[in-house]
Amino acid sequence: MPEYLAVGPELLEEWRRARRPTAHPRGHLLVRAAIDFARSGPGEVPREALRTAQPLYRRELVAARAEPFDDGLGWSAHIRHGVTGLLTPGGRQDSWAVLGSPVADVGDRPESPPVPLGMWTPALRAAPEEAARWTVRRNAHLTLVPLADGDPGTAVVFGRINATLGDIETAAFWYRKGADAGHIGATASLGEPLVLLDAEAEAVPYLEAAGAGHPAAAEALTALRAVTATPPDTVKE
Repeated sequence: MPEYLAVGPELLEEWRRARRPTAHPRGHLLVRAAIDFARSGPGEVPREALRTAQPLYRRELVAARAEPFDDGLGWSAHIRHGVTGLLTPGGRQDSWAVLGSPVADVGDRPESPPVPLGMWTPALRAAPEEAARWTVRRNAHLTLVPLADGDPGTAVVFGRINATLGDIETAAFWYRKGADAGHIGATASLGEPLVLLDAEAEAVPYLEAAGAGHPAAAEALTALRAVTATPPDTVKE
């Protein structure tokens, strides 16, 4: 443990410097993605999760294009001073965990950017067991609830997280907030939890409002009309 504490600040500075185009911008990007996974909940994530998270960081990804993914990962995992790398192998096959000092540093700095909104769903998928998925849910609520009233996209993320965990009532609550704020994706997604809550008639106008751009919503609407005998010209204004 003392060895880790001793090299932590040095590795943190090396990570910051790596963002320069002539250094290791891909490695910097992969460590940043791993940091935000850790801030969301999963302590370790599959290699493929690091790869697919890169587009969440558009500016960094542009700078990183000259460095291949495997080179960036190799730099991130390289053992410094015989102690540790910025990324270390996780307990599962081909998974990676980030050193704690960068996570703590980013979390402690008021100017640090928030976890990208698009990170929460991949973090939920990357969580290896149910307890870890509930940790992602708790962290999402702690981080995002203050933003949800002004951002229907945040409400959709909450809806998706809770639906995945089987909390249908809470999922419906958040999807409804997004739908009532005009988010078409939330409008289309609200139908299923309402049906599961035995509120079929209430689901119909939301599915109608989703329009033809959502085939799944249109298919569900056809089935619901047959069940509820709702006239096809009933449209939510």
